[in-house]
Amino acid sequence: MSLTVTVQLLDTPDAGEVFRAGAAHPVLGELIDLGTSAVLVVEPTTTVAAAVTDCCAALGPDVSLTRSAGPLPAGLRDDLATRSGKGAVFVVLPLSEAEALVVAAGPDLPSMGPLPSCDLERFRASLRTALGDPQEESLFTEPHFDTDQDEERRLNERLRQLYGD
Repeated sequence: MSLTVTVQLLDTPDAGEVFRAGAAHPVLGELIDLGTSAVLVVEPTTTVAAAVTDCCAALGPDVSLTRSAGPLPAGLRDDLATRSGKGAVFVVLPLSEAEALVVAAGPDLPSMGPLPSCDLERFRASLRTALGDPQEESLFTEPHFDTDQDEERRLNERLRQLYGD
């Protein structure tokens, strides 16, 4: 896993467009396509920017936080492609005071695609995983779904009918 993690907190009016366009976005689409994305939801008593800043600071100097505001520059695409090829990169785009699109990619991180929303603890666990300390509840672990035993049995019976034992 990566030894350092770069977190880019981009307060941009383009965040909603990035969220809607996803992998088709001209600047961040490639990172979204190759990485893992989720909507980070923070407690209503704080803001995304404050929560992400505090989280990164608590993890120490191996997490580098860069903040910027304004429209997404076209050169950001190449910069992120270069950085994510060398180490873990997390891009955080606030969508509102309490929600942000998080996109993570890197050579040692699995590509999980778009995921359901996550909380700050799962975001923190994802940063720790990227730092080389695997966590069970990160964005990079398969989500657990309870199975319906009756549905599973019916499906198995139907497959046996179609294909035999």
